[in-house]
Amino acid sequence: MDRKGIAAKLGRRSAANTRLLRLRRFTLLLVHQSPILRLLLTGALALLAALTARAAEGFDPARLEREVLAAGLHDPLQMDALPNGDVLIAEMHGTLKRWRAATRDVIEVGRVPVTVSVELGLIGVAAAGDFAQSGNVFLFFCPAAKRDSLRLARFTIGADGRLDLGSEKVLLEYPIEFNGAIHMGGGLFLDKAKGHLILGTGDNAPPFHGAAVDVSPGGLMRDALRSSGNSQDLRGKILRIRPRADGGYDIPPGNLFTDPAQGRPEIFAMGVRNGFHASVDPKTGWIAWGDVGPNTQPASGSVGYDEFNLATQAGNFGHPMFTGPNEPYRSLGADGKPGELFDAARPLNHSPRNTGVKELPPALPALLWYPTTASKEFPELGSGARSAMAGPFHHFDAAVKSDLKLPQHFDGALFIYEWTRNWIKVVRLTAEGKLAGIEPFASPFVFRKPMDIKFAPDHTMFVLEYGDKWHGNTDGQLLRLSYRRGNRPPVAALAASPLAGKQPLEVRFDAGASRDADGDALKFAWDFGGGKTSSETAPRFTFTEPGQHTVALKVTDAAGAVSETRTVITVGNAAPLVEILDPPNGGFFDAGQPVSFQVRVTDAEDGNLAPERVTVQGAYRAARSGDAVHPGLAMMQRTTCFACHTVREKSAGPAYLEIARKYQNDAPAREKLAAKIISGGGGVWGQLIAMPPHPQHTLGETQLMADWILGLARSPEAAAVTGLTGTLKTTAGGERQDGGVFVITAACQDNGAAGLPPLRGSAEHILHARKRKAALHDASQGVEVVDFMEGGHGLVARLTHGGWLKFSRVNLAGIESLTLRLHPFAAVALEVRAGSPQGPLVAQTGPLDAAGGFREVTIPVSDPGGVNDLVFLARTEPAQKGSVLDLN
Repeated sequence: MDRKGIAAKLGRRSAANTRLLRLRRFTLLLVHQSPILRLLLTGALALLAALTARAAEGFDPARLEREVLAAGLHDPLQMDALPNGDVLIAEMHGTLKRWRAATRDVIEVGRVPVTVSVELGLIGVAAAGDFAQSGNVFLFFCPAAKRDSLRLARFTIGADGRLDLGSEKVLLEYPIEFNGAIHMGGGLFLDKAKGHLILGTGDNAPPFHGAAVDVSPGGLMRDALRSSGNSQDLRGKILRIRPRADGGYDIPPGNLFTDPAQGRPEIFAMGVRNGFHASVDPKTGWIAWGDVGPNTQPASGSVGYDEFNLATQAGNFGHPMFTGPNEPYRSLGADGKPGELFDAARPLNHSPRNTGVKELPPALPALLWYPTTASKEFPELGSGARSAMAGPFHHFDAAVKSDLKLPQHFDGALFIYEWTRNWIKVVRLTAEGKLAGIEPFASPFVFRKPMDIKFAPDHTMFVLEYGDKWHGNTDGQLLRLSYRRGNRPPVAALAASPLAGKQPLEVRFDAGASRDADGDALKFAWDFGGGKTSSETAPRFTFTEPGQHTVALKVTDAAGAVSETRTVITVGNAAPLVEILDPPNGGFFDAGQPVSFQVRVTDAEDGNLAPERVTVQGAYRAARSGDAVHPGLAMMQRTTCFACHTVREKSAGPAYLEIARKYQNDAPAREKLAAKIISGGGGVWGQLIAMPPHPQHTLGETQLMADWILGLARSPEAAAVTGLTGTLKTTAGGERQDGGVFVITAACQDNGAAGLPPLRGSAEHILHARKRKAALHDASQGVEVVDFMEGGHGLVARLTHGGWLKFSRVNLAGIESLTLRLHPFAAVALEVRAGSPQGPLVAQTGPLDAAGGFREVTIPVSDPGGVNDLVFLARTEPAQKGSVLDLN
């Protein structure tokens, strides 16, 4: 917001406060005159105070919350929110899925036969305005039987929740060059206010280092004048139509061409490179979209820019003749020689492949534009690879009954996002559609290629994450961002050690990790059973009777909000002690080479257990925090689930793999398991100990847990090796040589004791790949993850002065040097420290100059001894604002 806007907002608040003060004074004068009048005025005063508070509602970024609703999506490309809060998700390979708000699960609605190649597949979805009644949905895709075309069609989802492929009504279809199927668009958006369907299409021209204006005989795939600049071609456009109930469509007024001889009437905006996602402001009808620009050099006339475009009316947005603020490219002759710069006031399309008018409408500039390097005009957008996406618009609605909706602070805002730079930002607009300001949004959260954003009916925000790779992701996610008002309940955290042992067993409990987002003082109430309690933060308690004892912790904040959690202590039997003697924890492995191991196991009750009872397995894990962790598993790891269950072996309860296999063909199993986790119970597996209830979890949380358990039946697991010594296979995949860790887990189950069930002991060591991706770190501060396509660098960690990233559990024994691939933007030094940013210095570069691009720097290493977290810290002298270093 500009200064005038801020002054206006403050003025409105000041006026409201003045009215409130005058009413209070008037009330004081009449307070003794009439009880009825006093009651009416008091009510009016309360109402005005409430309205004033609502009008003055700002935005506290700390109150923004991120929740994973669905995981395991396969290359998800677009979504649409339904009136009941469900979400339709289009996956590239043709699968249409539905996240159901009521049951918090994902079901497959149907599969559309599609051609999948480069950027072709099922690339757009939008529910009809009467979806609740008709079940109609619009899909944009490349048909399997007709790979040289793109099709917009309407389908119906029946009462059974399945997509009826026989219901297809083709609205429009246009030809493409299949061998150059890059930049194909795919943004579908229904303007529910007017019933207009918006479709963004691409120029069907592969990227290269030059302007796409090659009119030579061999320049077909380098000529976007044939598509984006062609008024009779639907490629490289923003199309706007009004679908009819019979499956056809009408042309709404206000499109670019009214004379079919001049141009296709469906065209609202031309001169678009890749209209991947578009959005409509429901109040103004303005259309916004992101446009990924070319990688051109000044010799072409201009460097390449990505654009955020805002169309307040129909027009020509310039590609391929102009970019950004209408900077012109240089024309090319039929002989390939450069000619004159194009004229934005009178663009002329002389391509022999142009089937439309030669003189195009005047070119319109972008709302925002930015190159790969830092933008002088819009430094808020950062630097690095580019992939601009725009929408949605947000209008605050006081009538929406939701305590989690975004605050009024964002009224009238346009949200933009970056697929490669992994950020979301807010754009403020003037009444005329001009830029008023750019604000950060959700900065504390790390996104993994945000692919689509939509608002839910309750005005919370859905974010669709594609995943880290360009293709072949199976870990896409559906997120919800919500805004938590008022008092936020505490989060109870319970730690206990040991969890099992002989009686008498003294256990150290600790609730110190419990937290309250509002900073309230917390009260603790422990229940050890048998009437024994404590109110200490970290009590100790001695159990004298054998058996399994449930310990409950209740945490209460200053406002009386409560959070509870539990754990189970097993007395009378200690778990086996498992130790991995070799390889050393935190060491390194070479992809494709076997890893030898040696394990030792002892048990207090059973002595030395038979070697064949010991299982050892190795598994590769991507190093980026949370990447390899299903949200249901992450939740279970924070509770006591693994105290009584293991993945493969029966413990106090059945193995999770047994449960998954038992119920893999049982459709209602998810709901039964989710409910059982909350209520507890036993008898199904014949175990002696019934599963205790877990009332601290919501049904949504236990459904995610059930999803992970049931998924084990479908997921091939790493083969386990039995014995105290042996070797494990490591992956030889090229991609996995570029980062990640190899996790070795050794486990053994004892025979049980004193009538208690067997217990499982385990140990874990991690080995690091010798070549690590900085972007796939374990923790960071002042670091942005960007996708740097140029030079094949891929994901890159971009550090500010004082910014740091951390790799956990590293053992530098025998390591003499460290090689870094980096790109300084300033005179910067990189320090490597043990433990924390203030820890002992392990290695450092000298001052690095900003000349040149990426380079490799080798520095000597001083081993701090043992296993440590390694922190990579960037420093400039003096302190410099903005990004200072890319670390690859």
